[in-house]
Amino acid sequence: MKIDRIIYINLDRRPDRNEWWLDSMERAGVPMEIVERHKARDWQDYPSYGALIDDIRKSELLGPIYPHELKPKNVGVAALAYSFAECFEKIVNRGETTLLMHDDCRLHKSWNYLCNSLASIPVHAHLVQLEWQPPDGDRRINKCYPFEKDLRWRHGIAGAG
Repeated sequence: MKIDRIIYINLDRRPDRNEWWLDSMERAGVPMEIVERHKARDWQDYPSYGALIDDIRKSELLGPIYPHELKPKNVGVAALAYSFAECFEKIVNRGETTLLMHDDCRLHKSWNYLCNSLASIPVHAHLVQLEWQPPDGDRRINKCYPFEKDLRWRHGIAGAG
C-alpha cells in the first residue's frame, strides 16, 4: 500500500506542536512533499458550545448525524470531531491513500518501516487504524503524553471484504 498523502491536524495556537511534528517526520524520513497541514477547528474560536454545534450541524458530513450519534463530552472533543470530518471529506473527495495524524503523534520507527508494514494490508481495505502506546504501557485514555504518541500497527482492518 502506497501512501499518497499525510494530513496532520494542528491548531493555529500550537506552533510548538507543528514544529515538533514536522521535525519528527523529517527525521523519520517522510517525503515532506506529501505532507499537508489541516488547520484544526479550535473550540476557543467559538463563543459557546452551542455555537460550535450550530456550525457542525451545517456540515454535510456531520450535520445529518449530530448530535444523535456523536455525543462529545466537551467542546474540545466536538471541535476535534469536526476537524476529522473535514479531513475525511478531503480524503474521500481526492480518492488518495491518506494517513491522517494528530500533531502529537510520531512514527514508531521510520517511514520505510511503516511503508513495509502497510504492504501486508489487503488492497481492498478501506480503513486501517493505527494506535499509540504510552511509554509506560498505561493505556488509559485520560492519561496524556504530549508529543510522545507512537504510531504502531494495530491488528484489525475495518472495511475489508
